[in-house]
Amino acid sequence: MRKCFLFLLCLNRDPRGIDLTNLEEIIHSDVRKSLLPLLRKGETVDLDAMKEEVRPLVRDFLAYRDEEIEFIELLFEEKDYRPEILFGNVEFNSDLSQHPGIEWRTRNI
Repeated sequence: MRKCFLFLLCLNRDPRGIDLTNLEEIIHSDVRKSLLPLLRKGETVDLDAMKEEVRPLVRDFLAYRDEEIEFIELLFEEKDYRPEILFGNVEFNSDLSQHPGIEWRTRNI
């Protein structure tokens, strides 16, 4: 799951620019505009409690492992997409080697 999330993140941006600051920048108006419309009427969100709960998970996710760093650096510094580095010996769909989002990303870095 972690590797899939990192793969999808790389479709959108260089994950090396993400840190806990991004979590702390979420404000109540963000929750009101983006999250509350998805909840049942009358449900509320305690933003501070949510951040407290998520912070250790985000911290752990952002501690990239060696193969993840290699994958990210090759992709964003050399435009070299190598899914086998990220996924290692995990079986993955060979169509990922020609994923259109990654092809677009390597052309637009």
